Amino acid sequence: MKIVVLSDTHLTGVTEELELICSRYCEGADMVIHLGDWTSPVVLDYFMQYHLEGVAGNSDHPAIISSLPLKKIITVGSFRVGLIHGWGSYSNLRGSIREAFRDVINSLDAVFYGHSHVPYYGRENGLIWLNPGSLFKGRGVVQSSLALVEVSGGARFDVRLIELM
Repeated sequence: MKIVVLSDTHLTGVTEELELICSRYCEGADMVIHLGDWTSPVVLDYFMQYHLEGVAGNSDHPAIISSLPLKKIITVGSFRVGLIHGWGSYSNLRGSIREAFRDVINSLDAVFYGHSHVPYYGRENGLIWLNPGSLFKGRGVVQSSLALVEVSGGARFDVRLIELM
């Protein structure tokens, strides 16, 4: 199963660059996950052409916030994955997210999150943490990124962070 994970598009409309990225990575994917800060409902509408899972972010239009949850849990193969955008200070972002999932954090295998615009993949006490960075407004060294997740046989979880520029 091929999954494309992205976040923080921060677009007011569908651009040619977005279309090119999606044609390269999203077409043919089994699932596309967007972790919020789409910004415009037009961007959300564009992504509806894919098998989409998504959450709203802190910079989203009210129409997006009313149509998507702020967090959710999905099952991918045999993995339970928490999806959330995140908010507040980047220095304690994973702590805030852990608190948001406090009732279920011990039953999750992974948490996918955004907000910081900085790509990250790692494990902490057996929990996989994945932030694909920002598609167009990265911070630090990486200015544009997404993540590809492969789930093999329902039980193997491989992650690649892809720097686009």
